Amino acid sequence: MKLYKKTLATTLIIASTAFSIQSTASTSNTNTQTKEQPPSSKIMLAKVNDHPIYLYQLESQIQAELKKYQKLTSKKLSSELKSRARTKILQQYINAELILQDSQKHPVNNIEEKVTQYIEKAKENNLPIKDETSIKRQIHINEYLKAHDLTSPQPSEADIKAFYEQGKKQFISTEDKVHVQHIFVTKENKEQINKAKKLLENGQSFENVAKEYSEDENTKEKSGDLGFIIKDYMPKEFENIAFTIQKATLSDIIETEEGYHILKVLEAKPAGTPIPYEKMKDFLARGLASKIKEEKIKAHLKKLQNNAKIEIFNLQK
Repeated sequence: MKLYKKTLATTLIIASTAFSIQSTASTSNTNTQTKEQPPSSKIMLAKVNDHPIYLYQLESQIQAELKKYQKLTSKKLSSELKSRARTKILQQYINAELILQDSQKHPVNNIEEKVTQYIEKAKENNLPIKDETSIKRQIHINEYLKAHDLTSPQPSEADIKAFYEQGKKQFISTEDKVHVQHIFVTKENKEQINKAKKLLENGQSFENVAKEYSEDENTKEKSGDLGFIIKDYMPKEFENIAFTIQKATLSDIIETEEGYHILKVLEAKPAGTPIPYEKMKDFLARGLASKIKEEKIKAHLKKLQNNAKIEIFNLQK
């Protein structure tokens, strides 16, 4: 029996298959065992289309999984819990082996050129360079996952809109918010805020006056835009005006402990206002993409499992 020589851990994690994988694989299954191999190398846990998986390949991952469980309790782990950990890790190895085997059937054009590109990229990023066989396997898996749209599947616009409508009640502002622009100067420069106020009253744009006169370095280049604020975010004197002034109305000069402000409210959102679809779209798309990816990988693995010969032994031992 030949023992698995190459690890799939980096291969499939880099390929982003949405489940944690630490596995090993071989291209044949006949070889003699050596003295360096641990006793557990003789214990076969499973076969996937006649390719064996041995206990020694899983041991470190099983121990890591058991440590996670142990952190949650001061009691000794039950045999049932240990069995669950072994089963989980073994299933990950089986999934990895299924993808590896199927990826070897996937044709890859210009493989030698892609190997060269892979090595060059690894050197640029100071990454360890694998042997050519491992690199070709990596490339086969990457191309395979892309071909089956398992790398980064994206939801459609219709899917995102449907998800938004379904959960609309959850996307509601729980606090009053106002979108504010302001011009700020310190108390030492009161004459500057007076100049700014006159320019605004004479028709100069808030954006230009803010860029010229405001001393708020975080907002002056953004036309004084503070974005949406909630109560207790700014000084009380500022908030008393911001949350009561009419939209697009220019405020009088407001004195706070820090200095002087002139503000304008661009938009108000009372508590209970739904967050608009356009503001939620990108956030929802990212969440849906993860869900779609997980579902597609699960369905793909199920198909591979149904078409494979999988034998499991010695797991309880």
